[in-house]
Amino acid sequence: VGNSKGARYLPNRKTCAKQISQKDLSMATRVQFENNNEIGVFSRLTNAYCLVGIGGSENFYSVFESELSDHIPVVHCSIAGTRIVGRMCVGNSKGLLLPNTTTDQELMHIRNSLPDKVVVQVTGAT
Repeated sequence: VGNSKGARYLPNRKTCAKQISQKDLSMATRVQFENNNEIGVFSRLTNAYCLVGIGGSENFYSVFESELSDHIPVVHCSIAGTRIVGRMCVGNSKGLLLPNTTTDQELMHIRNSLPDKVVVQVTGAT
């Protein structure tokens, strides 16, 4: 943070504590997919949707659904017959790109579950 003379200073803890109210703080939740902490491998989260790989525990799904389902769809799916949906696709709030190994059934399930504004495409065959 700078002042009018261009000098820089860092606020002290007391100043920061006054600026942060208790309601601004949120709790972190620990979640695992079958004893694996790498949940990004098994899920893809954007600000428009959340894909989660099938075959996880109810606890894994309930964490996503309790936090997100009021705001965005949480879709249980597989991609190319695998549970590693986070590694098998790329996407943002505008679109989702799936590999050409995605089955027609998986593609239709994902398309039907996502908001209409999200364009779902499959990569071309190589």
